[in-house]
Amino acid sequence: MKTLSVIIIILVAIIFMLPCKVLAGTIPINNSWNTDPILSLTMPDGTTGKPSAQAEVYLGKVPDQNKGVILQTIAMQSNNKFYSRYGIVDFDIATTSSDRTKWTTWSKFTGPISLDAFSIPNVTSGTVNAYALTLVPQNQIIQTVFVDNVGYARIVDFTIRADSSVYLTSGNRQWHKISLSGGPGTGTIQAYDYNYYAHDDGFYVETYVKNNIFYYRFIRPNNQALNLISKQGATSWKSLPAKTLPGSGDILSYSYYVINGYTYVSQAFWKSTSGGYFRDLRASNIRYPEPTYNPDLDYNNDGKVDILDLIILIKALFSS
Repeated sequence: MKTLSVIIIILVAIIFMLPCKVLAGTIPINNSWNTDPILSLTMPDGTTGKPSAQAEVYLGKVPDQNKGVILQTIAMQSNNKFYSRYGIVDFDIATTSSDRTKWTTWSKFTGPISLDAFSIPNVTSGTVNAYALTLVPQNQIIQTVFVDNVGYARIVDFTIRADSSVYLTSGNRQWHKISLSGGPGTGTIQAYDYNYYAHDDGFYVETYVKNNIFYYRFIRPNNQALNLISKQGATSWKSLPAKTLPGSGDILSYSYYVINGYTYVSQAFWKSTSGGYFRDLRASNIRYPEPTYNPDLDYNNDGKVDILDLIILIKALFSS
C-alpha cells in the first residue's frame, strides 16, 4: 500500500504539482513542501489551533463516474475532538492539470466528535496521540486511534454512493488493542500511519513517530482485514530520522495516502512550532511484485523490482 508517506492531503491550502517524467533508476519525486506553513486550523464550531492527529484515505471510485472520494479526519489539540470531511477527485481534470485545487473539491468539516463516541471499552477520555485510516479489501477501512499511548483498531464498512456521498458503519465490530511496545524508540507516540503504496498484491506500510524519529515496517496482506490488524507476517522495524523535514518543533501528526490506480501520493505533517506542511507527488504506479519488469521502478538498478526498491522510495519521501 504505499509508500510510506506521511500524508494527508492537506488541509485547506493550495497545492502545486509539476509534471514529472520518471526515468529508470531515479526517484519519481519532484514536488517541494510548502514554504509558508499553515499556522492554525479553524473548525466550524470555532475551535482553532493545531491538530494532534490527522488521517486521510482514498476510498475509491464513484459508481459510473470518473471521480474518486477521499476521507480526511483531524483531531484538534485544543479540545481533543475529531472533525471529518470528504474530498471529491475529478480524474478528468486531474490527468490534465497539476493544480490540486482544480481537481479536488472538499466538503465542509463536520463535528466535533468526542472520544467517548467511539465506544472503545473503558476509554471515555484521554489524550489523542494519533489516528489512522487504512483501506483494506471488501470496501472496508481499519480505524486506528492511539489514546494515552495505547492503540485501538477496528474494521469499518463503507459504501460509496452514486451521489459521491459515503455511508460508514462499524457494524458493532469490536475494538482490538494494538501495541507498539515491541517496536524501537522511547517516549510517547507522536504520529501513526498505516497505509499502502503498492496496490493489488503489494505491501502495506505501518509507520509511527517517537522522539521525532520515523519507524516503519512492511506487512503483506492476505486479503483479510483482521490479518492487517494483527500484523501477521510483518517485517522488522526500520528507522528514518525526520531531520530532513522542514519546519521547527516536534512532530504533532503525519499522514499520507495514495490514489489507487493513479500516480499521486499526498503527504502532510504538522510541527509544534512552525505549523503544517504538505506536498503532492507524482510517482510511478507501483505494484509489488511487479507482473513484468519495469525499469522505471528499479530504483537500485539491480535488474528486478522488489521490496528493496520500495525501501528506497520510502526514504525519498522523507527527503526535503
